[in-house]
Amino acid sequence: MPTSDDEMRTRLADLGEDAHWEFKQIKFSGSKPKSPSQHQLADEMAAFANADGGTLLCGVTDDGQLQDLAREQMEALEMRIVEACRSSIAPPIAPRIARRKLDGKSLIEVAVEAGTAMHRSPGGLLLRVGSSRRAMSSDESLRLAERRSQARLTWFDRQPIADTGFASLEEDLWKPLLSASSAHDPEAALFRMGILADDRTGRRCATVAGVLLCSSNPQRWLPNARVTATCYAGDTRAAGQVDARDIGGPISAQIAEAVRFVLRNARVAARKDPARVDVPQFSARAVFEAMVNAVAHRDYSIKERAVRVAMFADRVEIESPGALANGLTVDNMALHQSTRNEAVASVLRYMPVGELPGAQERRSFMETRGDGVTIIIEETRRATGRDPQFELDGETLRLTIPSAELEPTAATVAITVRSEGSPLADVSVMALFPNTTWVRGATDEHGETRLQLHSTHLPMTVFAAAPGLAAGRAERWVPAEGALSMDLDALDVGDGSVILEEATGEIPGLLGRLNPIRDSLDRTYLYADRMAVNNGAKQPVHFAFGETLRLADSLGAEYGVQIVDVVGRSALVQYRRIKRPPQIL
Repeated sequence: MPTSDDEMRTRLADLGEDAHWEFKQIKFSGSKPKSPSQHQLADEMAAFANADGGTLLCGVTDDGQLQDLAREQMEALEMRIVEACRSSIAPPIAPRIARRKLDGKSLIEVAVEAGTAMHRSPGGLLLRVGSSRRAMSSDESLRLAERRSQARLTWFDRQPIADTGFASLEEDLWKPLLSASSAHDPEAALFRMGILADDRTGRRCATVAGVLLCSSNPQRWLPNARVTATCYAGDTRAAGQVDARDIGGPISAQIAEAVRFVLRNARVAARKDPARVDVPQFSARAVFEAMVNAVAHRDYSIKERAVRVAMFADRVEIESPGALANGLTVDNMALHQSTRNEAVASVLRYMPVGELPGAQERRSFMETRGDGVTIIIEETRRATGRDPQFELDGETLRLTIPSAELEPTAATVAITVRSEGSPLADVSVMALFPNTTWVRGATDEHGETRLQLHSTHLPMTVFAAAPGLAAGRAERWVPAEGALSMDLDALDVGDGSVILEEATGEIPGLLGRLNPIRDSLDRTYLYADRMAVNNGAKQPVHFAFGETLRLADSLGAEYGVQIVDVVGRSALVQYRRIKRPPQIL
């Protein structure tokens, strides 16, 4: 995932270089890069690959100033970087190379993943330590070689299990995994999938993945390949148990039953807003993703421990045996994808999930995108206003999902809107809760609007808009922590901003309606009714927040429009009039 503009600004202005960031000033002769050389670039990238990975910003001075590279310079520099990765590093690496523009200045961002081998560059075996690189000692190189070679050993879930075979697997579990073309030879198909494997003697056996996925009792061979789930009456284990289950069977059934256990024992509150709105204690989607991750990515070589689920009045804790795999950390696990059990994950990507709560539109248990951690974070924020916590405790990964606030703290709050110190009347204000529900009002002659909120402890997003004013937006405002005052810039006559609620709305002066969308994959695109977008571009037109879109209606009016933000189905839009309709000129 590319670094956000705000994160990059902070890195350049305040934090500087460290173990994961390197700035490189590039000297050119015309458009051809002179320094650093291809070998020097290779050394920097190999040092990152031999450590925990890192980011190389090309076109940045040591003190964080942007050079602003020309397009021809970026093309030539990118070719040098690619050649360095391919020809000057052994084995080669494949970093993500992105051309970026920050505050109007261009640079190249090179994101290097932690390697799966030991990488040698022209400078030898190098390691990133702090804000510099150095040669590895002989002991360091031996340890790195050992770790990386272990990571490349046969996946544990593909290892054959003694005294098993094709007959150990159950047809009603493996048959749905086969395509029509492979059904005529199921044993060969299951072998290709890693469900079956040959042992050292050549005997065909069921693998760890095979018994986990295709046996109704994998615990016969892996006794703790199961989930223990307990619901407690209070905030601690001392409060006593309300419900407890020991969940076995194939891992698809374990995931399903663990999800149902949590949702069955979770509380649901209700409020009127104005109609009845149910407030669940936990997001069903977050619980589903958490259970899939815990069961699919646990370390099955740790045979003495099961996945543990503990529900409390204020949280649910999910503990999965095994440290994070392949260089992941709790800080970067939302950004990078890594699979401990390759065969298990591969099968779960097309195993039908059915009508399981929290799966939503998902057809299979897992997706190829690796967005599970991101979904857990975003869904928990939406439901509770707080972040889940990931902790590594030795050989155990613990996920804590906080409970939503079920007992409301209703109150009337005031939001003030001004421009250059003067109060603004008739400004539309919308306050959005983390679950994307909202309340709306308009400011009075004192520049104030009062909104009735069902809770004052959840972080809210606030939109403010009016003709003649720039769009206003505040993030993560917690009403209980203090009042909110917003300052909006004045715009020219005919320009302004507007809030589109429930997915669609109009811009004053344009004939037609806009429908900006931010979907579940965080993609943004626009449909426009009775209007051309960007000189007739095919709809939907994809956009980035803050990007200017040119809209023209059938009467000849033209506007430059920026979608500032979309939260749920509500959008904040700023517009600038380019051309009036001919009949009113």
